[in-house]
Amino acid sequence: FSFGIGLTYPLCGFIIAHYGWRFVFYTTGSIGAFWCIFWYFFAFDTPSLHPRITQQELRYIQGSVGNQITE
Repeated sequence: FSFGIGLTYPLCGFIIAHYGWRFVFYTTGSIGAFWCIFWYFFAFDTPSLHPRITQQELRYIQGSVGNQITE
C-alpha cells in the first residue's frame, strides 16, 4: 500500500461523483505532466551539473560517495 494509491482512490471517487469519469483522466494526466515538467527543470544527472551547488558541497558529496562504477 502506498501513499499515492491511498490518496488517489478517494480523490478519484470524489471527482467521478461530482464531475464525471472523464475528468479523472484529465486530472491525473495533468498532475503527471506537471510532475514530469518539475523534474525536468529541477533534477540533474550529477551534482556537478546542478547550477546552484557550491564547491564545498560538491567536494563533500564526491568525497562521501567515493569511486563508484556506473553503467
